Amino acid sequence: MPWCDHCDRYLAPAAVDAEGRCQFCGRVASGEEPSGPRAETSSKQNHTNTHSAPRGPEKPPLPWHFKVLAVVGSAYLLTRLVQGVGWITDHL
Repeated sequence: MPWCDHCDRYLAPAAVDAEGRCQFCGRVASGEEPSGPRAETSSKQNHTNTHSAPRGPEKPPLPWHFKVLAVVGSAYLLTRLVQGVGWITDHL
């Protein structure tokens, strides 16, 4: 089964053109199994999802304290907006 080192995934025979190039990145795919520390993880991921387009590196989820900071910051700015509107209406 063809393997694309750049996309880090197995390719279906139909996903490789006559020259053996990957249809997603255009690089030559090898016909051998992947090697290296990522090989085991990559093969597990690709066996479960073989028909999707290649994705970039997965982004880690946002930490909970960043979400709390965003909510508190938004509440502060909303409060300041209300105070500003009140100040403007008082001085007109």
